[in-house]
Amino acid sequence: MALCPKLVQQSEPRVRSCAPGWRSGILESTSSGLQQRPLESLYEKYKDQGFVIVGFPANNFGAQEPGTNEEIKTFCSRKYNVTFPLYSKVSVKGDDQTPLYQYLTKQTDPSIAGEIKWNFTKFLVDRNGHVVQRFESAVTPDSKDVVSAVEKQLKQQ
Repeated sequence: MALCPKLVQQSEPRVRSCAPGWRSGILESTSSGLQQRPLESLYEKYKDQGFVIVGFPANNFGAQEPGTNEEIKTFCSRKYNVTFPLYSKVSVKGDDQTPLYQYLTKQTDPSIAGEIKWNFTKFLVDRNGHVVQRFESAVTPDSKDVVSAVEKQLKQQ
Protein backbone atom coordinates (compact mmCIF):
# COMPACT_ATOMS: atom_id res chain seq x y z
CA MET A 1 0.00 0.00 0.00
CA ALA A 2 1.41 3.38 -0.99
CA LEU A 3 1.92 5.94 1.69
CA CYS A 4 -0.10 9.14 1.78
CA PRO A 5 1.80 12.27 0.88
CA LYS A 6 4.18 13.59 3.51
CA LEU A 7 1.68 16.37 4.22
CA VAL A 8 -0.72 13.90 5.79
CA GLN A 9 1.87 11.64 7.41
CA GLN A 10 3.70 14.43 9.18
CA SER A 11 0.63 16.37 10.21
CA GLU A 12 -1.56 13.48 11.24
CA PRO A 13 0.57 10.56 12.44
CA ARG A 14 -2.46 8.26 12.82
CA VAL A 15 -2.75 8.23 9.02
CA ARG A 16 -0.21 5.72 7.77
CA SER A 17 -1.53 4.78 4.35
CA CYS A 18 -4.33 5.76 2.02
CA ALA A 19 -4.59 3.80 -1.19
CA PRO A 20 -2.48 1.82 -3.60
CA GLY A 21 -0.86 4.05 -6.19
CA TRP A 22 -1.94 7.37 -4.65
CA ARG A 23 -2.08 10.01 -7.39
CA SER A 24 -4.49 12.54 -5.97
CA GLY A 25 -6.89 12.82 -3.10
CA ILE A 26 -9.35 14.87 -1.13
CA LEU A 27 -8.93 15.49 2.57
CA GLU A 28 -12.25 16.39 4.13
CA SER A 29 -13.64 17.36 7.48
CA THR A 30 -16.77 15.27 7.51
CA SER A 31 -19.85 14.36 9.46
CA SER A 32 -22.36 11.58 8.94
CA GLY A 33 -24.39 13.80 6.67
CA LEU A 34 -25.76 13.99 3.16
CA GLN A 35 -22.45 14.52 1.35
CA GLN A 36 -21.34 10.97 2.21
CA ARG A 37 -23.19 9.45 -0.76
CA PRO A 38 -21.69 11.76 -3.45
CA LEU A 39 -18.27 11.44 -1.78
CA GLU A 40 -18.46 7.68 -2.03
CA SER A 41 -19.57 7.94 -5.68
CA LEU A 42 -16.59 10.17 -6.48
CA TYR A 43 -14.27 7.73 -4.73
CA GLU A 44 -15.74 4.71 -6.54
CA LYS A 45 -15.47 6.45 -9.91
CA TYR A 46 -11.77 7.34 -9.63
CA LYS A 47 -10.19 5.03 -7.04
CA ASP A 48 -8.78 2.68 -9.67
CA GLN A 49 -6.90 5.66 -11.11
CA GLY A 50 -5.14 6.34 -7.80
CA PHE A 51 -7.67 8.73 -6.27
CA VAL A 52 -8.59 8.53 -2.61
CA ILE A 53 -10.82 10.41 -0.22
CA VAL A 54 -9.60 10.67 3.34
CA GLY A 55 -12.41 11.58 5.72
CA PHE A 56 -11.77 13.14 9.12
CA PRO A 57 -14.96 13.27 11.20
CA ALA A 58 -15.26 16.49 13.20
CA ASN A 59 -17.70 17.59 15.88
CA ASN A 60 -16.87 21.30 15.76
CA PHE A 61 -20.12 22.43 14.17
CA GLY A 62 -23.46 22.11 15.89
CA ALA A 63 -22.51 18.79 17.49
CA GLN A 64 -23.08 17.07 14.13
CA GLU A 65 -20.72 14.21 14.97
CA PRO A 66 -21.11 13.32 18.67
CA GLY A 67 -20.59 9.55 18.29
CA THR A 68 -17.52 7.46 18.93
CA ASN A 69 -15.16 6.61 16.09
CA GLU A 70 -16.66 3.14 15.82
CA GLU A 71 -20.24 4.49 15.80
CA ILE A 72 -19.34 6.96 13.05
CA LYS A 73 -17.72 4.29 10.85
CA THR A 74 -20.61 1.88 11.36
CA PHE A 75 -23.23 4.53 10.57
CA CYS A 76 -21.42 5.75 7.44
CA SER A 77 -20.87 2.26 6.09
CA ARG A 78 -24.44 1.12 6.78
CA LYS A 79 -26.36 4.23 5.71
CA TYR A 80 -24.14 5.46 2.87
CA ASN A 81 -22.02 2.39 1.99
CA VAL A 82 -18.83 4.39 2.63
CA THR A 83 -15.69 2.47 1.72
CA PHE A 84 -13.15 5.32 1.51
CA PRO A 85 -10.74 5.71 4.45
CA LEU A 86 -12.47 7.32 7.43
CA TYR A 87 -10.13 8.18 10.26
CA SER A 88 -10.54 9.02 13.92
CA LYS A 89 -12.47 12.10 14.88
CA VAL A 90 -10.41 15.29 14.91
CA SER A 91 -10.88 18.93 15.79
CA VAL A 92 -10.67 21.18 12.73
CA LYS A 93 -10.72 24.50 14.60
CA GLY A 94 -10.18 25.99 18.02
CA ASP A 95 -7.56 25.43 20.71
CA ASP A 96 -7.54 21.66 20.14
CA GLN A 97 -7.23 21.86 16.35
CA THR A 98 -5.31 18.85 15.03
CA PRO A 99 -1.90 19.51 13.39
CA LEU A 100 -3.19 18.54 9.94
CA TYR A 101 -5.88 21.21 10.09
CA GLN A 102 -3.44 23.74 11.57
CA TYR A 103 -1.39 23.19 8.44
CA LEU A 104 -4.37 23.28 6.05
CA THR A 105 -5.84 26.46 7.54
CA LYS A 106 -2.69 28.42 8.36
CA GLN A 107 0.29 27.23 6.34
CA THR A 108 -1.02 26.56 2.85
CA ASP A 109 -1.20 29.12 0.06
CA PRO A 110 -3.28 32.17 1.11
CA SER A 111 -5.85 31.33 -1.56
CA ILE A 112 -6.43 27.97 0.21
CA ALA A 113 -5.80 28.78 3.90
CA GLY A 114 -8.47 30.08 6.24
CA GLU A 115 -10.68 28.87 9.04
CA ILE A 116 -12.95 25.89 8.41
CA LYS A 117 -16.48 27.31 8.30
CA TRP A 118 -18.45 24.04 8.34
CA ASN A 119 -18.08 20.30 7.89
CA PHE A 120 -17.49 19.01 4.36
CA THR A 121 -14.75 21.50 3.54
CA LYS A 122 -12.63 19.67 0.98
CA PHE A 123 -8.91 20.03 0.17
CA LEU A 124 -7.62 18.58 -3.10
CA VAL A 125 -4.09 17.24 -2.75
CA ASP A 126 -1.77 16.31 -5.63
CA ARG A 127 0.45 13.25 -5.82
CA ASN A 128 3.30 15.11 -4.12
CA GLY A 129 1.21 16.14 -1.13
CA HIS A 130 0.66 19.74 -2.22
CA VAL A 131 -2.73 21.21 -1.45
CA VAL A 132 -3.86 22.56 -4.81
CA GLN A 133 -7.47 23.58 -4.23
CA ARG A 134 -10.06 24.12 -1.53
CA PHE A 135 -13.80 23.61 -1.84
CA GLU A 136 -16.16 24.93 0.82
CA SER A 137 -18.97 22.79 2.17
CA ALA A 138 -21.58 24.25 -0.20
CA VAL A 139 -19.65 22.77 -3.14
CA THR A 140 -20.77 19.17 -3.36
CA PRO A 141 -18.37 16.34 -4.27
CA ASP A 142 -20.30 15.65 -7.48
CA SER A 143 -20.15 19.26 -8.65
CA LYS A 144 -18.56 20.08 -12.01
CA ASP A 145 -15.83 22.07 -10.23
CA VAL A 146 -14.74 19.20 -7.99
CA VAL A 147 -14.96 16.53 -10.69
CA SER A 148 -12.95 18.56 -13.21
CA ALA A 149 -10.29 19.42 -10.59
CA VAL A 150 -9.94 15.73 -9.66
CA GLU A 151 -9.71 14.69 -13.30
CA LYS A 152 -7.06 17.35 -13.94
CA GLN A 153 -4.93 16.05 -11.07
CA LEU A 154 -5.28 12.45 -12.18
CA LYS A 155 -4.02 13.34 -15.66
CA GLN A 156 -0.84 14.90 -14.29
CA GLN A 157 2.25 12.71 -14.27
